[in-house]
Amino acid sequence: MAENPFSKKFLHDMRELHLAYRAKAISEEEFCQRVDELKQKEAALQQPLAQVLLQEKLQEAEKALIQEIQQEEARKRKELEAVEKEKRKEEYLRQIQIKLKERKEEEEKIKRINEIYRYRDDIDAYTDKLERNAQSWQSRYTWLQIFLLTFSAGTTALAGIEGVPRWIVAVTGLVATISGGLLTTFKVQDRIYASRKAIAAVKLECQKYDRRIEEYEGLDPDAAYIKLSRAITAIQGEQMLQEVELWKPRKEEKEEREDRDDKVKEDEENNAVNKKQIEREGSEMQNNQNEES
Repeated sequence: MAENPFSKKFLHDMRELHLAYRAKAISEEEFCQRVDELKQKEAALQQPLAQVLLQEKLQEAEKALIQEIQQEEARKRKELEAVEKEKRKEEYLRQIQIKLKERKEEEEKIKRINEIYRYRDDIDAYTDKLERNAQSWQSRYTWLQIFLLTFSAGTTALAGIEGVPRWIVAVTGLVATISGGLLTTFKVQDRIYASRKAIAAVKLECQKYDRRIEEYEGLDPDAAYIKLSRAITAIQGEQMLQEVELWKPRKEEKEEREDRDDKVKEDEENNAVNKKQIEREGSEMQNNQNEES
């Protein structure tokens, strides 16, 4: 057990004072006053001990201050770490948003490029279709012209030959009439011209677009694509309008077709009359020969 550094008198007086207070021999006020006096007297006698105790208290205060400072630093460090963590989280989210935005823009760009390539393929398919149509109409036009010339000439020739049945002449004339009617009704030459014109216009527009010349020079891909699509749509609209107009017979064409039909009928009638006259003259000549014999 450590030695008690206080004087025996101080301890004795303090013990007696507490016993008197407990026995209510003195009042509380007097008790407190006398306790303070005893402590002051003892403190005056115990100066070395006071210095030691002061040093211990100072060390304890220093330790408490250091601990408080360390706790404050730890708290601030946690707050800074929380702030840094929140900043890193925000930066991470911002980078993700930027990457998502860039990815979306890249996807949109790829989508637009694919759309442009598909549209160019559609244009090539459109020109191929027009080319096939033009070739088909050209072939029909050639055969119809051959039929028209052949059967028109055949009708005239057969009508002048004696002994050819009338129905053969009528059939050849009918074929010639049908051939001419098809050429007129379907306006084959006009259709071929409209298809060739549209093909040339589309190819010219695509050539300017592919080479980025004239009105396409200096344009970005989107602007050039929009301009090309508008130009091709205008060409297609014009070509479709021409197709529609070809199905509307004009008054002059209708009159010309009626005149041609009338002429064919007149030729058939004249051929029939000439044939009857030839037959009649042949009969008369034969009768005259019989009478002379």
